[in-house]
Amino acid sequence: MRARKSIFSPSSNVAEPAKPIPVEIRQPDLEPLELVRSVVGPLLQPLAVSGLVIVFIIMILGGPAGPAASPQGVGTTFIERPRQ
Repeated sequence: MRARKSIFSPSSNVAEPAKPIPVEIRQPDLEPLELVRSVVGPLLQPLAVSGLVIVFIIMILGGPAGPAASPQGVGTTFIERPRQ
């Protein structure tokens, strides 16, 4: 009789480790418009906030103008007393 190979032999149930596949991750090249957007975009928000702050400071330091600048103030009326 021939000796049969056992399916449970130690050499048959040991799997060979899979070889790793080298992977290279690349970012696509930026188009000119995307490059400008990535550089200028983060700079615009602080500039916009600074501009608003300057406008409000000018308005506050400029003082009241128009009817609010009258000596009587806003919402007050001048009532003449009858002369005696």
